[in-house]
Amino acid sequence: MKPSDIYDEAAKRFVVDLKEGRVYWGKRPRADFTSAGRFEAWHRMFSGKEVGYRNGTRGGKGVHFMGRNVTLARLLARKKFGRKADDYFVGFKDGDSTN
Repeated sequence: MKPSDIYDEAAKRFVVDLKEGRVYWGKRPRADFTSAGRFEAWHRMFSGKEVGYRNGTRGGKGVHFMGRNVTLARLLARKKFGRKADDYFVGFKDGDSTN
């Protein structure tokens, strides 16, 4: 899978709030899981929760998704500007990945 394609797949599974600059886990299809139990457990634990939070604190700039690292800044840029965001450097304006 090409790097740009991973963001297309991520966009289908994440809910992006551009106004607040936050990304949440969305609903995932049953086909993503090996069993119904894993499907149900994943949705109980993650669906609707903010991506990048661990133990109540923000963690890092990205998330591991389908075997690749997806940066939240690029995911937000992709949502706002589409694929043309791939041609530019995308990062945090103030360099602080925790805000």
